[in-house]
Amino acid sequence: MRRIGHIGLIGLIVLIGLIGQVSRAGTSAELAKATAPLAEGVPEVAAAHLQVLLKNSLSDNDRRAIVGKLVEALIAAHQATDALKLLDDALLPATPSAKFWRAQALSSLGRWAEALPLYRDVTLDQSSPFRIEAIFGEAETLRGLDRRDEALEKFTELFREPRWELRAQLRASELYLDKSDASHARRLLDKMQPQSTADKKERRFLRGRLEMVLHRPDRAIATFESLLKRPTHTSHAIVLAALFGIADAHLELKTPEAGDDLLEDFIEHHPQDIDLARIFAKLDELYRAERKASRAELEHWARDPAQPRRALAQWYLARLELRMGHRERALESFAALWRNRPSSAALAPGLLEFAELELEDGHFDKALAILEEARALRPESALLERVDLLAAQTHYRRRQHALRLCQRRYRPPWPYRDHLDQGAGGGAARRCRSHSGAGRVVLAAAGRARARRRDLAPAHQ
Repeated sequence: MRRIGHIGLIGLIVLIGLIGQVSRAGTSAELAKATAPLAEGVPEVAAAHLQVLLKNSLSDNDRRAIVGKLVEALIAAHQATDALKLLDDALLPATPSAKFWRAQALSSLGRWAEALPLYRDVTLDQSSPFRIEAIFGEAETLRGLDRRDEALEKFTELFREPRWELRAQLRASELYLDKSDASHARRLLDKMQPQSTADKKERRFLRGRLEMVLHRPDRAIATFESLLKRPTHTSHAIVLAALFGIADAHLELKTPEAGDDLLEDFIEHHPQDIDLARIFAKLDELYRAERKASRAELEHWARDPAQPRRALAQWYLARLELRMGHRERALESFAALWRNRPSSAALAPGLLEFAELELEDGHFDKALAILEEARALRPESALLERVDLLAAQTHYRRRQHALRLCQRRYRPPWPYRDHLDQGAGGGAARRCRSHSGAGRVVLAAAGRARARRRDLAPAHQ
C-alpha cells in the first residue's frame, strides 16, 4: 500500500509538471502569435494583442516575457511614454536588456542626455545581444545632442558590421550633409550598395540633399519629385522629407508660390497625418515668403470638421490674417480654435499666441483662461516656460491695472490734493495696494475718503 501511494504521489508530480509544461507551451505559442505583427511592421497591433495577454493569469516569468515584448512594441509604435511606465514595473529587473529598452524609449522622446549613459553601459557589455544596436543608438543620441563628430566616430565603427554597415553609412551621410561637407557625403553615397527599394529611395533622397548643399535647387527639386511620383515602398519619413526639401528649394529659388501646391495637396488628402503640425508650419513658412498669399485653402480646412487639420488651419489662418493687418479676423479665427477645445500639444503655441493678443487688448481674465488650456495640453518644457512667464506677466499687469483704477477712484478733486497726499489720499493708496491682488475696490473705504474730502472742503473756501 505504501508503495502504491508512493507511485501515486510520483504520478501526481509528473502530471502537475506536464500541466505546467503545456501551460508554458500555450503561453509561448500565444506570445509568438501576438508578437508576429511586430516583425511585419505593425507594432500597434502587436501592442494591442500583448496587452490582452497580460490580462490572463500568468506566472512571473511569463509576465516578464510578455512585458518585455510589449515594451519593444510600444517603442516601435511611438508610445515611448507608456513603455517607460512598464519599464518601471517591479517585475522587470535592471537587466542589460531592460536598460537598452529604457534608452530606446528615452531616445524616442528626445531625452538624449538621459539615454546616452544607458546606451554606453550596454555597449560596454561584450556579451549583450544588444551591444551593436546600442552603438547605433549611442550615435543617434550624440547626433541629437549636436555632437556630430562623436556621432560620426560611432557610425564609422559600424561600417565593419555587415548587418549595420548600410544604415550607418546612410546616417553618416546625413551628418556630413548637416555639416555641408559635400565631398565626404558624395563619397559615402557612391560607395554604399543598397539592396532594398526603401534603402535605394533613402539614398536617392540624400542625393537630393547633396544637390541642395551644392546650391543646385533645380536639380534637388527634380530628385525629390521623383520620390513623390512613385511613392510605393517609400517611408512616411522620406515622403515628408522630400516635401520639405521641395519647399526649401523653392524658398532658395525665391519661388514660394510654386512650392506650396504639393504641401496643400498632401494636407488635403491626409487630414489626420501624425506630422500635420510640422507640415502646416512649413506651409506657413512658404506663405510668409509669398508676396500675396491666398487664404482660400486655410479657410476651406478651417470649416471642414476633420481634425486636427481644422484646428491647425484656424491657427495658421489667424497668423495669415495678422500678417495682412486684419487683427479682428485673426482674433475671430483664434477664438474659433479656442472654442473647439484643442486636445493636441502641437496646438499649444497657437493658444499662447492668442493669449498674447488678448493681453495686449487688456483682457486679462480671458488671457489667463487661454493660458490655462495651453498648460493643460502638456506642451514641451520650453513652451511650458513661455506659458508660465506670460501668465505671470498677465497677473502682474492685471494687478497694476486694478491699482490704477482703484487710485483713480480714491483720488480727490484737484483743489484738495496737496492736503490729502499725506492724509486720506495716502491711506487710500495703501488700501488700493492691499486689495489690488484681487482687483477689487473696497467701497466702504471709498465712502470714508469722500467723507474726509467734505470735512476738509470749508478750509479752502
